Amino acid sequence: KDSKIGFLMGAVKINAPYEVVLVGRKGERLMAGYEGERLVLGLTQREVGTCWLGTYAREVLHNICQVTEEEEIFCVIALGVPYDKSFLNQTFRKMIGCHKRKPLEEIVMENGDNTLHALKDGKKIQEAIEEAIKAPSANNVQPWRVEVKGKGLEIFYKQPYELDGGIFLAHLLGMLHEMKIPYEWVKEACEAEESTLSKWRIAV
Repeated sequence: KDSKIGFLMGAVKINAPYEVVLVGRKGERLMAGYEGERLVLGLTQREVGTCWLGTYAREVLHNICQVTEEEEIFCVIALGVPYDKSFLNQTFRKMIGCHKRKPLEEIVMENGDNTLHALKDGKKIQEAIEEAIKAPSANNVQPWRVEVKGKGLEIFYKQPYELDGGIFLAHLLGMLHEMKIPYEWVKEACEAEESTLSKWRIAV
């Protein structure tokens, strides 16, 4: 009750029997998003409803979870029986336009010979990106972009949306795995031209 988990600092409560609190070392928000969404996707396959929540009383949860000075709380995931037709659910979805997605040409950047269809399994990779675009993000901002470069993809996401960047990667890499497309995720961040961007590379 005191942790105020929900929307608008707990003014709107989430009626879920369980919550998962994502805690880790400071600065690992991308991996928190990646691992958290892998959990969400696994639970969805088992017909368990989930909801990413960024609103909670941080100090209260810090004490409950005994978070150390080297750690931080990244987010909370509510779990329970899905009830998509509730008035509250539908109202919030309409408010943030959560069903709207940016078109592929706005997400994927191609230049010269660097095109999706120039890649091995390019058609399948395009399908994987189209599915990954459906990933959730804070206020549905969809802060990711994909650039085709050489024999791989470079994934950009705007700061401070590292958590959302990890969620997108979970969907994209999950689709590549399901389609049996070999890939290598270079986990060290690349230098992006703009300081407000972060970049990761996937070799395919």
